[in-house]
Amino acid sequence: MGITLKNFSYHDDFMSLFDDFDDDEITIRDQELFLARLWDGFTMADYPSYGLFAFRHRKTGQFVEKSMQITGLAKSNGLLAQYSRWDWDQYFCPNMFSEPKRLKKFARDTRYALCDVDDADPFAFEPHPSIVWQTSEVRTQALWMWDEKYNLQEAEAHSRALTYRHGGDKNGWPVNKLLRIPGSINHKKGRDEHFVRLLHYDERPISARPKPFAVEGRSYGAATIMLDFDHKAFEPASVLKKYRRDLDPKARTLIRDKRVYENNRSAQIFHVTAALHEAGATLDEIASVVWRNPYFQDKYPNDLDALHDELSRILAKIGET
Repeated sequence: MGITLKNFSYHDDFMSLFDDFDDDEITIRDQELFLARLWDGFTMADYPSYGLFAFRHRKTGQFVEKSMQITGLAKSNGLLAQYSRWDWDQYFCPNMFSEPKRLKKFARDTRYALCDVDDADPFAFEPHPSIVWQTSEVRTQALWMWDEKYNLQEAEAHSRALTYRHGGDKNGWPVNKLLRIPGSINHKKGRDEHFVRLLHYDERPISARPKPFAVEGRSYGAATIMLDFDHKAFEPASVLKKYRRDLDPKARTLIRDKRVYENNRSAQIFHVTAALHEAGATLDEIASVVWRNPYFQDKYPNDLDALHDELSRILAKIGET
């Protein structure tokens, strides 16, 4: 897949996000202006509203989430300088929350749809996105600015439709999804410290909507089940010791891993979950292992909603009811 260069639209207000000026002061100023323009759409009527940041250290893998109450023109309160782009991967959530927690139940109504486009062509999406930024040589992320606000379910329906219909990352559409901040550096292995470059910016509200997408009469994929678990009830090592004889060698290796070694993170999450379930592990034991597993944390950093969704989907698929 490729990126359609002819569709790019630049914006003079934050040029350092389009072309790396190698000047941290200018870049942070433009990053904050970019965020201010996005978060300005959440009016004072939505008070209090919180913006969410996240940072992952390029060497240690330490993951930090920070919240900031937005009361006017958004600033980063020094966070983008404290967690320097040269040492940390920098993330944000385009949508805002009524509490300083990145949980769906606190999501504010929003006029945004979002998608981790991955290696698809963002301008093959219909309608075309409002904002596109490049996270590696062949991968992008995108945002759509609608002409009206939607609640959680409606907003996610639009994001899912865009993602599933046009080939984005199937896990890259939730309302609380973390995306890379334009102007940051991608320190992920194999990305050669790629500058996260803003490619296209157009603030004109979009009146068109994506065509709904359904799978086999259901919307957007497999059935799920509601789960209630304690994801901090057990240490992964104790669970591994308890079920070691009933786990296949790959599952044991994946549970012991301290970092990501394989590209398909979703497949490894599925393997660990299914293997533990087959071995007779309880839901709390499975959740505790998956939550701390590097494949889950690399894909969904500290995202409890994603843990529920992944376990629900996988257990429903393998027949747990």
